[in-house]
Amino acid sequence: MKPQIEDYSNVIHNIERIQKKDWFRSYAISANFTINDKDKIKTLFCTTGGSGITVTLPLAANNLDRVIEIFKVDAAIGILSLVPQGADTLNGGAGVNSYVRYTGYRVKSNGTAWFIFDTLMAMEKFFITPIGGHAILLINDTGVPSVKGEFVRVSAAVQEGVIITGVDEDEAIGCFYESGIADGEKTFIVVGGIADILLKDTTAGTMGNWVQTSNVAGRADATNIAPIPPPDHWQEIGHCTETIAPGVNVLCRIIMHFN
Repeated sequence: MKPQIEDYSNVIHNIERIQKKDWFRSYAISANFTINDKDKIKTLFCTTGGSGITVTLPLAANNLDRVIEIFKVDAAIGILSLVPQGADTLNGGAGVNSYVRYTGYRVKSNGTAWFIFDTLMAMEKFFITPIGGHAILLINDTGVPSVKGEFVRVSAAVQEGVIITGVDEDEAIGCFYESGIADGEKTFIVVGGIADILLKDTTAGTMGNWVQTSNVAGRADATNIAPIPPPDHWQEIGHCTETIAPGVNVLCRIIMHFN
């Protein structure tokens, strides 16, 4: 009588699947990086610097059900690019980018391609800021690096560009989301929702006060309790949601809207 031989192929297959799904490592990078099939990396914290870096995904066929996250952690102007390998696609295309700090993507393989399952704080041209602002990606055409909270208007010289608002401006569209973005570079502009705006020096912000552009270019005035009649009424940019003491380069949180 021949000894009975047990078939363990299903057990081995399940063990391999469990091991394959055991992706858990977090890793910090500051240069181009290619994720491989066996490195167990789940999350990459990426410092792009000024020149940018590219992260290349492993082959989708070898990474069924694998989830990978990439996240830009610095405020430098360099772009974080996520691209598939070989003939693979990512959401049907050749890759995606993150432009600003604390943004990124969570992707998953179905065995033939990669798909974005979540955007981490931002999309390529629009995102919701951590405090609840609506930000869109435009181009700094001010001639100088951006200053967080400074107000801007549409540029007449550069497509999708912005320039600093003038004195008592009535065509403001939003404010810079962050400082240090060089002239000519892409930058997020907060155009609605909750925003931190830059007050005119030595003026205070008072919760509930009406906010308008001021007699200092790029700065806001939050000293009026109630709206004032036109034409100044067209300078409205929102209402204060906090009380803050006067000073130099003071940021004040507002609910942003325009007339």
